[in-house]
Amino acid sequence: MKILIASDIHGSYYYTERLIRRCYDESAEKLILLGDIYNYGPRNPHPEGLAPMRVAEMLNLQKENIIV
Repeated sequence: MKILIASDIHGSYYYTERLIRRCYDESAEKLILLGDIYNYGPRNPHPEGLAPMRVAEMLNLQKENIIV
């Protein structure tokens, strides 16, 4: 089984889209997300494509293949 592990997407639609695309490109059967999925923190700049609700929608579409 091929597994892709990631963390710290911080609510970025841009990077979540790239991550999901990478899963398909690598034929990963599971995506394991370690944390920092929606929030970017009070001291950090906003990540490119900040859209936590869109990130939630994208990840929910992949819920059968994701472990958080």
